[in-house]
Amino acid sequence: NYVKTTKYTIFTFIPLNLWQQFHRLSNCYFLFGILATMTGYSSIDPASQAIPLIFVLGVTAIKDAFSDYNRHVQDKKANLEYYTIFRNGKIQKIYCQDINPGDILILEKDDKIPTDSLLISSSNEENECYIETSDLDGETNLKHCVSLPQLSFIRSIDEFNNIECIVKCEPPNDSFSSFDGTITLHKLNSSSASSQESKLPICSNQILFRGSVLRNTNCIYALSLYTGKNTRIFLNSKQTGLKFSSTEHRINLFLVIIIIFNIILLSVSIFIDVKYKRRLKKNRSKYGSLSRAYHWYLDKYENQSVFEDSIKSFFSFFGLYSYLIPISIFVTLEGVRVLQTKFMEWDHRLMGKRIVAANSFNLGDDLGQVEYIFSDKTGTLTQNCMKLSKWCINGKIFDGANDKECLTNIVRIKRESVDDFKMIDFVYEYCRAITTCNMVIPTLNHQNYNIAYESQSPDEVALIQGLTHCGVRLLTHTKHDISIQLFDSYEEFSIEMLTEFSSERKRMSILVKDKDNNYTLYCKGADDVIMERLSTDPTINSEKIISSTRSALKEFSQNGLRCLVVAMRKFSQDEIVDFLEQYKLAENSIGNRVQNVNKVVNSIEKHLKLLGVTAIEDQLQDEVPETIDYLIHCGIKIWLLTGDNQDTAINIGSSSKLISKDTNLMIINAHSASHCGRLLDKQIAKMKERGEWVSNTSSGDKKSKKESMSLLQKKFVELGVRCHVVICCRATPSQKAKVVNIIKSSLNKMTLAIGDGANDVAMIQKAHIGIGIIGREGTQAMRASDYAILEFKFLKTLLCIHGRYSFLRVSKMVYHSFYKNCVLSMIQFLYMTVSYWSG
Repeated sequence: NYVKTTKYTIFTFIPLNLWQQFHRLSNCYFLFGILATMTGYSSIDPASQAIPLIFVLGVTAIKDAFSDYNRHVQDKKANLEYYTIFRNGKIQKIYCQDINPGDILILEKDDKIPTDSLLISSSNEENECYIETSDLDGETNLKHCVSLPQLSFIRSIDEFNNIECIVKCEPPNDSFSSFDGTITLHKLNSSSASSQESKLPICSNQILFRGSVLRNTNCIYALSLYTGKNTRIFLNSKQTGLKFSSTEHRINLFLVIIIIFNIILLSVSIFIDVKYKRRLKKNRSKYGSLSRAYHWYLDKYENQSVFEDSIKSFFSFFGLYSYLIPISIFVTLEGVRVLQTKFMEWDHRLMGKRIVAANSFNLGDDLGQVEYIFSDKTGTLTQNCMKLSKWCINGKIFDGANDKECLTNIVRIKRESVDDFKMIDFVYEYCRAITTCNMVIPTLNHQNYNIAYESQSPDEVALIQGLTHCGVRLLTHTKHDISIQLFDSYEEFSIEMLTEFSSERKRMSILVKDKDNNYTLYCKGADDVIMERLSTDPTINSEKIISSTRSALKEFSQNGLRCLVVAMRKFSQDEIVDFLEQYKLAENSIGNRVQNVNKVVNSIEKHLKLLGVTAIEDQLQDEVPETIDYLIHCGIKIWLLTGDNQDTAINIGSSSKLISKDTNLMIINAHSASHCGRLLDKQIAKMKERGEWVSNTSSGDKKSKKESMSLLQKKFVELGVRCHVVICCRATPSQKAKVVNIIKSSLNKMTLAIGDGANDVAMIQKAHIGIGIIGREGTQAMRASDYAILEFKFLKTLLCIHGRYSFLRVSKMVYHSFYKNCVLSMIQFLYMTVSYWSG
């Protein structure tokens, strides 16, 4: 389990570091200048030429050595940490670096998981544990891991002497969300030589990844699977590629121009010097006859050829003109950027409750050149503080925010008609669906004896908390069972199948069995996904209910509410047997397990009965409309990339002043590539008719990049760059990154992406500059970003004050450095005209 992240050792530091530094063209240039002065032909002392280069190399080497030493200290701390293991029938205390695959780890509360391990047993009654994964995915909420029920008999360390097991798992990869493997368990019978063998599937719910921390659990036993650099955290530690400032590209362009200018000066000086020396040798005899002073020191090498004179002049003038390039510009530039980053961190206008985190020091001047901003919605423009707003059950809307007991009042009304009984049945099933189809973990607060709810999704917590005001409570939620209080009754369910919400499926499903052995499938998810899976039988879903539900969805979306559609389907025991067998086979498969499980689950997620809709409110952050309006007036174009539906996105766009009352909306909803192309052509034609299609030369700056784009992407870019605002709805994380990459690669413009969650990391890393919001969805976006701020409103200060001043200061420093050295070298060149080009 030994890990090493350092690049150097004591013996390899000097050669490797110098090898890396001399990959920079400027360092090679100055090294050649030093060699030129050491030939003896140059009038410059080699020491005066070498000292500046040694200083620059030394400063960079010290910085690299300091960084590598810090990595060495961290490696040593991790490798020499003590852990308790069970190996060869003995409990041992060893260093972390000595842990091998197959060792049984004995971990206690607040211990850091040292390897990717399989949870075997826990001190909790349910054989479960809670881990914190903030160092892995940035999520601050605790994750719930449950051991395989077949391993529940292992309650002490001595039980490991009575079992043998073989674990087969997938090759090492970098995915934290999936795991495929099986464990073949041989339980040795103490009374006979026979053994009981069982093959069990392993998924990510049983895996503890290295870097996570054990919380709220006294002790666990875990089987080490992957160690060292085969663990997921190290496979994810690959660099995504360094981001370089546009200023560095301009400096490199200046260097090329200066080198060309240097070659011209060098050629002119060599030509004139050789010509003068040839003339001096040819007319040497005339000096004596004309009583002229003979400059003997200019004719020291009288027998040299033209080639030898040219070589002598080359080394002489190369060392002299090497000062055209400012050797200290890169060190000075780095120092200026560090200081400017400190100015940002010290600015009280950006601090709020926490300081600005700068993960990059070389992009400060690019902040003042941003022309395109790509923003997420939830948690970036909004507060990501979810509050229940509305219920929609059986096509009827209830105000859950102002009338918290609205569902209780429905259940307790006097039942006078069939519609009353039907409505009450809908309410019961609706509440069952919400309390069962979730990943919320209820915990009892022993101080006030209230139930607290924890989940990775704030939406789920808001829904469960909203139901508690109506007398519906989630009491327990384990891997196999759920118990709820449904108004005045108590109900228990066993979980037969559970598929979590994902950005690909856009829904969550759970199959539960009640005490009467009745099976019910509950689904909740995005409206476009659930509505297409509803039954077309009018006896199950009447046209009136579907129509009123769609109207409610539109109303909620126009008010900027986050909506989820809830549905169900009942099965008899005979109907579900085949599905459960196929589901078990899919769970036991190795390789493409997630795809196999989704395929089986899709087979029953159809012919659903519509129950209703949930609506959750997420308000805008402070000063978001004012900030967006200011940035737009600065000439910056803002693109909103969100996973919400179209109406919600348009409503947020209006309330945040992205869309004004006079804005001409162009809405493109396509169901195929050809349909999308026709709609784009139609909107382009309309813009040309209205005279809004102005020529845009910047979109063709990178022809080679644009030629590699598809026809649809070209049309999308041509239309998008001519719009003041673009809003992309129903966007997945990968689609967000693709939109950013298309604009970045096709336009010669500076792009910035800002988000707060793990689903925004891809686009943050794709843009020239990534900004992370320190929000409720964890710290992964903040870690992947170049700069992190507390709220969206601080973006105005970051770009328009610090970014602008950084760009102006760096530009003046670069111009001054080149100007200073050019003037110095030109003075030397002009002096050659009166010093007989002697060098």
